[in-house]
This record gives sequence, C-alpha cells and structure tokens, in this order.
Amino acid sequence: MATEIEEINNTVSPYFSVLEDTSTKDRPAKRRAIDGIKKSYSQVKSSSVANGLIENTTHSLLICVESEIESVRENSVHILKRLIAINDKESIQETTLVTILKAADKRLDQSIEQTEEIRAVWMELVIMLLELQSSNIKAEHFMDILQTAVKDPFSEVQKLASTLLCLFTIKYPKMVDYACDRMIEYVIPLLIHKHTAIRSSGIKAMEAVLLTCAKGFHLLFEYNEDLDKQPIIPSLIYDPSALVRQQLFTTLGNLLCEWSPRDRYEHGEKILPVILSGAFDELPAVESTCQSALTRVADICVHDLHDAEILKEIPIDASVRKTIGLKHLVHICYDSSLNYLLDKSTDFVISRQITNLSALKLFLEYASADDLVRTFKKLMNCLVLVFSSNHAAESDVFEILSIISNQLHSVDIYLDILLPKLDPRYLNDETSNFPAEVVITTVITFLEYLITVTEVSTQSTDRIKKALQRPHFENYKNRLSSKTKQSITALNENVVL
Repeated sequence: MATEIEEINNTVSPYFSVLEDTSTKDRPAKRRAIDGIKKSYSQVKSSSVANGLIENTTHSLLICVESEIESVRENSVHILKRLIAINDKESIQETTLVTILKAADKRLDQSIEQTEEIRAVWMELVIMLLELQSSNIKAEHFMDILQTAVKDPFSEVQKLASTLLCLFTIKYPKMVDYACDRMIEYVIPLLIHKHTAIRSSGIKAMEAVLLTCAKGFHLLFEYNEDLDKQPIIPSLIYDPSALVRQQLFTTLGNLLCEWSPRDRYEHGEKILPVILSGAFDELPAVESTCQSALTRVADICVHDLHDAEILKEIPIDASVRKTIGLKHLVHICYDSSLNYLLDKSTDFVISRQITNLSALKLFLEYASADDLVRTFKKLMNCLVLVFSSNHAAESDVFEILSIISNQLHSVDIYLDILLPKLDPRYLNDETSNFPAEVVITTVITFLEYLITVTEVSTQSTDRIKKALQRPHFENYKNRLSSKTKQSITALNENVVL
C-alpha cells in the first residue's frame, strides 16, 4: 500500500508543480498536467490507498481548485470527490476534513467560484463527507456551508443543499435542537423558490428538521422581514403545483402524528386549519391526502386520550375514532385555529375565502358547545361581515349557522348579537364600515333563516318585533330592496315567512 501511494505521488508531483501557478498562462501544459493527475488517480481502487492520497495531496488539490482555468478547477474537485468516495472504510484525519470543508465553503461563494456546475460538485463532495465520516467534526462547518448553499442562484446547488440539510438532521440531532430557528431559516429560501422541484425538496428538508426539533416551527407562520415574505406555510396552501400542495399536507400530517403530545397540541393549532383548508382543494388527490391526514391524526389523538386514561378503551369503529380524535384536537387547538380561520374567511380573493369558509364549517362540526358559546360573539360578527361583503358566500354562511344551531338551539343568543346592529346609533355611525341598508339586509336575512332552525319563544318574537318597529327604520326603507321589505313585514306579522 505504501509503495503504491509513493509511486502515485512520484508520478503526480511534477504535474502539481506545473499547477502551482493558478493563472491562465501555459493552458496546454496545465491541461496536460491535470489530465495526468486524473489518469494516475483513476487507477486507485483501495480505500487505504485513497485515504493516504487524501492526506498527502489534499493541499495540492486545493491549490488547483483555485486555478483561473475552469477545466483545471473542475477536474481537481472531481478527483478529490472520487478519492473520498473510494475512501469508504478509512477515517480521514480531522484536520484534513476541516481543511476540505473550509475550502468547500469558500468555493461555494458564487463571487469566487462562478461556474455553477463546479459549485454543484462541491456540494456533492460535502454530502459525501457527511455520509462517510463519523460526526466528530464540528457541526458549524456544515452549517456555514448550508447557509451559503441554500441561497445559491443555481437550482441544482439548492437541491443538493436540501439533501445535505436532511442528512445533517440525522448526523447532528443535538445541534438541530440547539439551533432549530437557524435550521428553519435555511429551509425558507427553498420553500419560496420559483422551481417546483426545489420547493418540493424544501418541504422534505422542513420535515426532517421539524421531526428532529419542533421549536422553530413558528417561523413558518410569521411574516419574514428580511425576505419581505408573507407566512410561508399559509402561502403554500395555494401553491400552483399540486405536487407541492400534496407533499405539504402529507408532511404536516406526518408531523402531527410523529411529534410528542406536547408538540402535537402546541403546534396543532397552526397545522389543523391548514390541513382543513387542504381538504377542500380543487384536486381530488390533494383533498384525499388531507382527509387521510385528518384520519391518521385523529387516531393518534384517540391514543393520547387512552394513554392519559381519559378514554377507557379505544373504539373499534374507525368513524367513531375519527370523531373522538378530531373533537379532542379541535378543543385543544380551538382559540388559535378559530382566529386563523375567521381571519382567512375575509380574504379578498373570493376563491380563497370560499375555501376557508368550507374549512371553518368542517372545524365547527367538531367544536364543543362550550367553545362555541365562549367565542360566539366573535364568530357571529365575522359571519355578518362575510355576508355583508360577499353574497356569493351566502350558502356557506347559512351552513355554518346551521352547524352552530345544532348545538346552540335558542334564538335568543343570536338576537343578543344581531338586534343591537339595528340600533340607530350603530346604523348612523356605520360602525361596521358598511352602509346602513347593507347591515339591515344582513341582519334581516339572518333572522329570517334562524327562526327556521332554532327554538323561538314568544319572548323572542316580541324582541324581534320591537326591534323592527322602531321609528328610525322608516328612514332606511327607501334604500332597502323589495325582498328585504317583504321579509321585515313577514317578521313583524308572525316571525315566519
């Protein structure tokens, strides 16, 4: 072995001497020199020989990678990469590894190495080092490389950065836990990339990081000042690529299932409304993915209840498990998830508004009566706002009212919210930011619907008539549609149209 290494070193030594000059002078001689080195090293088959050559010639090869001749730089990094690949049974000395990693970090700077394909080879080399070597090298060396690579303008380098990041989470789980926010910051440029393949690889990297540590998850739901980007995951719900959307929902489902109960319910309040929105995707395959994710998560929640001895036994029926599990998840995540869905239900993009209203309907199907009562005013005010601004959402609003009325049967709780909106001060000040006739029409329409789905007492009937017979109503009648006038008349007479 020593003899073979010595023979190769003697052969390539003159070639390296030629290449010590990194300028473009004597191009033919330098090309012959790098070809000679490549030919000599191509004969190496032994891991131990490759290891010896790495230790002996890394310094010389790293001089060559700085050559002003592109072919010399490219061949040099390929030679080093091949030696590392062959050296799969021997450990490279730590000092040599650090030297190579520092060189890689430097060469991945696009202002230093302007050839995209060569930067990609450097990334392949770094991935190989992380795969083959034990994690006795400081993680910071790889993190520095990741920080540069995820922002590279060449998509292939960014794709390789995603691979490196996934591998890093396996090799350095403690560092991922320690620097989770930083790991997520590496993922973000991949998630907002213009190419579908990079966004897809970014989701894989995101999953790898978050399965290792969930602490940085919140960053994906916050406005990014540095990039001037809206929250990442809510934006990906509407990604133009069905592949990306499907992968996103699958990943979010995996996270909820694989996380510990603490992380599951802490971050579930953000994930749940996203998956619910995906359950109404325009493509059946994506919709099916979300429904499957909800079923899987519900099963996990049922097991959480069983483990906590809240549930004595796990139901055999899958539909029963899904109902119990999702009711538990919705209850734990209720406030934050509801706020998210209410906010998104007023989206100015109509298609998104309808999607989020559908998600809100599904969410409320699993809500408890106590949670509905506690947030009833907020919920009703949002429905009034949605109906007033977009009559295309009328059927969705009524379906939501129907779901609520299944648990809150008395009309009085609705009257407490709706009737004050007919007060002259409320109408004159246009507190709702809508003209008075729009507010009146909305309230009348709601009342007309609610008396058909709730319990209406004589006292409730009197409250409605009293509100509709106030003198100030005459000031607005000329601005109301004939349909609204008819509804007012009917409500005044017997509260049944």
